[in-house]
Amino acid sequence: MQRLIKDVNIVAIPLASKVHGEEYYRNVLGVFERVLKALGVKFVDVVDSEEVVDGIAKRDVDAVLLIFLTGGTSRLGRLVARKFRDKPLVLIGHTYHNSVASMASVYSRLASEGGYNLIPFVYRGGDSIIDLTRIYKAVRAAVALRKMRVVQLDADKLDDEGILFSEKIGASVVLVSRNELRKRIEEVKTRASRELKRLVERYDLGGIDRDKLVEPFALYVVAEKIVEEFNAHAVTINCFPFILEFKFTPCIALSMLLDEGVPAACEADYRALTLLALAQLLTGKPGWIGNFTDYDPVTHQVTFSHCTVATSITEHSTLVSHFETGTPYAVEGRLRKQVYTIAAISPDYSTMAVAKAELLESGMLTGGRCRTQAILKVEEVDPRPLTEKLVSNHHVLMVGDVRYELSIVAKVFGMKFVEY
Repeated sequence: MQRLIKDVNIVAIPLASKVHGEEYYRNVLGVFERVLKALGVKFVDVVDSEEVVDGIAKRDVDAVLLIFLTGGTSRLGRLVARKFRDKPLVLIGHTYHNSVASMASVYSRLASEGGYNLIPFVYRGGDSIIDLTRIYKAVRAAVALRKMRVVQLDADKLDDEGILFSEKIGASVVLVSRNELRKRIEEVKTRASRELKRLVERYDLGGIDRDKLVEPFALYVVAEKIVEEFNAHAVTINCFPFILEFKFTPCIALSMLLDEGVPAACEADYRALTLLALAQLLTGKPGWIGNFTDYDPVTHQVTFSHCTVATSITEHSTLVSHFETGTPYAVEGRLRKQVYTIAAISPDYSTMAVAKAELLESGMLTGGRCRTQAILKVEEVDPRPLTEKLVSNHHVLMVGDVRYELSIVAKVFGMKFVEY
């Protein structure tokens, strides 16, 4: 995903009125430059006239930070915003020289016109620079999603879910057919057998039959190579047809890809894949996809379960038979006790729902569920039971509290943002 971030081009466009004096607004500009240039933001020269607006290059710009250095810049702000109408626009004001007044004027007018993607922000010094950084990273993540290339393994054609994902998120999908996948797995089996140490180092294998690890690991080797060949950033696979055909699960391969920083979703769930990609982009760590399994409305405890957890977010991981099919192998992991954000996207991509949650217990707590299970206490905002508010079965757990960043991403994609 780091390759993907490097392709994102976010430009800062500072606005100033000559009335306020160049020495003053250059000093203000320096404050923003010191922070934002370190993050990779490119700056254009200060815009202080309508003629300068005409000379701003639009090509290859993915998002714009519009910085109101002084007041008296409302018209300039509107002209620049209209030039980048189809891009995310972060409108930044500060609390002196009528900067916020101009920002507010531009925001209110453009919001009334409609058709803009606007994120207003007031810089107040001190810790508010942290919030600005969070906005920048969220916008960068959203833009990166649009540039993402996904590989769907074991697929001869793209189904409706994949088509909708491409339409709503803007990412592209390439397919690897079953016959091609089978051929590639056969070709790397010998190599996979020699390189099993790469797998053994990650999991506590206990009494596992190591001969049965060769094919699951071979799938990982193939997927890793395919990601490189297609210059892809993420992977998905429709697990159950694959398991029935190949007689082993893709769980190990998906877990290992996640550990390598490659978002990888089971069940060809493109909405969950979107959130797994956001987890990696926003936190630098893999997310975990989980089935909604249980909920206690009195204690606000919710249980999720699934079989593809990345070892890098667990204290301990092992391999056990797959829950539904008994095939080799599923991943059972004990997640680290800390705060998580749980997130889900509705089937039509109209809504993103999130909650802050604290992990209470995890691991294979019972044999009657998918192998990694997690019980979390959810910080619910809406008083209705969680079961009445669900927008999806699959939820993705992300390390830490990234609700604010996700709210920005939702805004970029025109999704309604709700907190459970």
